[in-house]
Amino acid sequence: MKSLYIFFLLAVLIFTDSTPANATSLHRCVFKVGENPLNLPTKATGIPSGLRAGYNRNTINGILEFTRFNDKKLFIGGFIDLDGVGGIELIYDLHVARCSTKTSAEPGDPAIIDLDGESFDTPIATTINKPLPKLDANTDCCFVVDEFAATERILGVARLQQIF
Repeated sequence: MKSLYIFFLLAVLIFTDSTPANATSLHRCVFKVGENPLNLPTKATGIPSGLRAGYNRNTINGILEFTRFNDKKLFIGGFIDLDGVGGIELIYDLHVARCSTKTSAEPGDPAIIDLDGESFDTPIATTINKPLPKLDANTDCCFVVDEFAATERILGVARLQQIF
């Protein structure tokens, strides 16, 4: 499955022009298995009891790119590798939200951008028209959250990076 993920990720990166002439900004979130980009407390044996949201390092790989076109459209493209899962809406959240929600009872909420209508393990390609959300690399993160359990669990989190 890892080779399939790499193939799709390369296809997205190759066929997506990350700097089109009329783009006014580009942001990106990169999820890497085993990373802890927000330095949340973790321990190898499980979720720390003091962290209501639950987190034990990223368990997914993926990338999301957000390309704004002259404040008229926001194109979102990428791929999230979460094996054995199809649609996001039923059990999972895929959101851009304030990083400060990382230890809340509902991490990633409220969403600045809600991508729950997308699917894992397939290319993500969607466009948002006006009103466009304001993205801030200083305060925003991308979250993949399992909200099936009584306590929501972060499967992956990535800081929003401003490319230009």
